[in-house]
Amino acid sequence: IVRYLPKEKITFSGKPYESGSDEAPEKEGGAVSKAVYLPEGLYDIPGLDVKRGISLSGDEGDYMEFLKLFDEASEADLKTVKELQAAEDISGLKAKLHSLKSTLGVIGASDLSTEAGYLENEGTKADMQGRLDAFIKAFTDLAKGLKSVLHGDLEKTVGEAVSESSFKEALLAIKSCADDMDYETISFMINELKAYSLDEEKKELVDRIDSMASQLDWEGIRNELT
Repeated sequence: IVRYLPKEKITFSGKPYESGSDEAPEKEGGAVSKAVYLPEGLYDIPGLDVKRGISLSGDEGDYMEFLKLFDEASEADLKTVKELQAAEDISGLKAKLHSLKSTLGVIGASDLSTEAGYLENEGTKADMQGRLDAFIKAFTDLAKGLKSVLHGDLEKTVGEAVSESSFKEALLAIKSCADDMDYETISFMINELKAYSLDEEKKELVDRIDSMASQLDWEGIRNELT
């Protein structure tokens, strides 16, 4: 359910998903960083080395920020590459591939980053057709896989029953957002929950939270979820 939320909004009581540690990591100055939820399915995206991406980014929160930036730009990036390829603009392609090489590297898409580097530095005019076509396909698959994980597919979730663990995680996220008076994110979470088939008790709880959020009743939400 929690497809993606800003790192400062997530403070689950359990350890972060796939964190490998029971203790929150420390940052410079001894400050303890908040636990960050890595969306389910992130580790299953072909061509994405999550652990490497986290290592290069600094921590899980920064990694999620880089993934979000990649997700937001991927469609435009693909459009640009295809247009440059159609125009046979080799210099423009190499400049764009240089940029993509860095972006792909930092999120842990090492193979695609290496291929972008090859096309940038050694790619021939012929490579900018057949070999670039293969790069475009792999890039498209990566972008689609990431988008599915970060945003989900509501058509697949409508009518399905929500698991107890997912429902509890969503409520914890909503409570955290109420602490920050973040109506936009709470509204997103409520809509996600309403896409599922909820029993009467859960439905009434979600409706109460929705009503309080619309009135900006942050204290009421916190009390409801305490």
